[in-house]
Amino acid sequence: MDSTLRVVVSPSFYIAKISTIPFETTKKAKKAAHSIFDGFLPQGDFVFETYRLDDSSYLFLAIERQAVLSKLKELNFSFKKAEFNTAQTA
Repeated sequence: MDSTLRVVVSPSFYIAKISTIPFETTKKAKKAAHSIFDGFLPQGDFVFETYRLDDSSYLFLAIERQAVLSKLKELNFSFKKAEFNTAQTA
């Protein structure tokens, strides 16, 4: 049995930014996601997601990993691994 929990994350657990920095690919944009939020995020353990909006715009999300995991444990979810998605990708 797969013990991976796939979670659609509420906006209360992530911070979003739109950037018009032109990246060649979404993969390259995702590698730069932590830099997009540099000096903007509070201390924490963040997972970054990136979505292409058009040729020169990307939506960057910083998901508060520990906050999500704490909430899941509070709600008595049992899992070995959690994967995070947002409503945009679910």
